[in-house]
Amino acid sequence: MKNLLTLLVLITSTLVFPQEKFDLNPESPNFSSNQVIINIDGLSVPEEFKIVDAWIKMTFDSPFEIIKCEVDNEFIKISNTVDNLYFKNHLLSKSYYDVNYDILFCFKNNKIKFEVTQIKVHYPETINSGGWEEISFKDNDHFKSNGQLKPDAKESFQAMEDYLNNLVISLKKHLENPNIITSGENW
Repeated sequence: MKNLLTLLVLITSTLVFPQEKFDLNPESPNFSSNQVIINIDGLSVPEEFKIVDAWIKMTFDSPFEIIKCEVDNEFIKISNTVDNLYFKNHLLSKSYYDVNYDILFCFKNNKIKFEVTQIKVHYPETINSGGWEEISFKDNDHFKSNGQLKPDAKESFQAMEDYLNNLVISLKKHLENPNIITSGENW
């Protein structure tokens, strides 16, 4: 009964108080949620969809390559790679690795869900057999023997959190003022 009550409180608090940014829990290398709900008043689903689509095209270098799937007025899925976002300390040097992430944007009136569905890191072929591997936020390599996060793991996870939060902030700003860039009038 106590477990059921705890579960109910967690679910209710998630529904009532949606998370507005990604937050790395310092006790555990885990994003407390893989999604952010962006509340924006006065926009219909088609308007939200159009604005997010325009934001993607203005924000990313190759927008037509990163948009993996879209269904008008329902969702947009992107997959993007960021150079050197993940790193590890090895003896006297720091190794940087590329990160690939997938984001799913879902639309409801006055709300947009910004959901990170996958994060992968690219290791060279000399480490861990190489290639793209999903990042484990619970990997023992990230912990000291006392259970605390290693400084480089904390730093690396913080860099990913900051990157994702900057995307959320940028999208929020664009949603609040989508006419920042005009189509050629009044310039």
